[in-house]
Amino acid sequence: SCFGVSMQKIRLIREFKFWFVDLLVFLAAFLLSYISCFHFNDSHMVFENYREAIVSMLVFHTLVTLISNPYSSINQRGNIKEMYDVFKHVMFVFLMMIAFIFAVDISDSVSRSVLFAFMIYALIMIYTERIIFKKLLNIYHINSKTYMSVLLVTVPELADSVVSEISN
Repeated sequence: SCFGVSMQKIRLIREFKFWFVDLLVFLAAFLLSYISCFHFNDSHMVFENYREAIVSMLVFHTLVTLISNPYSSINQRGNIKEMYDVFKHVMFVFLMMIAFIFAVDISDSVSRSVLFAFMIYALIMIYTERIIFKKLLNIYHINSKTYMSVLLVTVPELADSVVSEISN
């Protein structure tokens, strides 16, 4: 417990921050893929056709987050492990989106080039976002003046030696 806030609550708040930022990056990657593919395609793609795909992406991102817990020990991961975890997360969301699009029979109104561009943009953008966000959180943690307290129970004769040993 740190200032009355349990470590469980601190972890949940940190994971919620990562989930929310990932959600925003997923939306940005989808919008970027839609805009970039719109210029390369002769037919006019109507954005309303992508509502179900966007909603399914948001739902599947949340579902994958709840099932696989991709943010556990995220601050201790190296860049290669982070790349692997981002790849897994994005691929699960992407494959679930593809399955959903074909299951509800909206595959005719959704461009496959938009979906594949989304996958590539999401991989690059989420990996970059997580690396930057982890660095920012570490800088914030280092610069914050929060200190943990330790309750020390000992006999008076050993108190000075125990305190000097702990402080070293």
